[in-house]
Amino acid sequence: MTHSRVDYAYSQTSTAQTVLEAQKMFNFKFKMVQCDNGREFGERFKMLLDKNDIQIRHTRVRRPNDSAHIERFNRTMRDELIGPYTGRDLKEISKSIREYLIYYNYARIHTTLRMPPIQMLQSC
Repeated sequence: MTHSRVDYAYSQTSTAQTVLEAQKMFNFKFKMVQCDNGREFGERFKMLLDKNDIQIRHTRVRRPNDSAHIERFNRTMRDELIGPYTGRDLKEISKSIREYLIYYNYARIHTTLRMPPIQMLQSC
């Protein structure tokens, strides 16, 4: 399942809040999140997730397979959503992404899953 927030810049606090929003939206407890080594995933982010008993796994440097699934999602989103709609304001882009993620999570058949992610999650 995928959740996103669009902004001009991300603080460690807002990034942690996005993780907690996703956990609430998907209605299950996250045990762990995986993130890259960006500034937004620093000590404050870690502290806020620790308070919620969520572990963090950072991708390893020069190990592209660590983030292969998210990179594939980024490509899919770029191909299906962002490419045709460049040049819009943040509010409009944010609305389009929210709508796209509903489709992506609940209706779009994923090649490897052969079903939408929500069906996979419900079968666990």
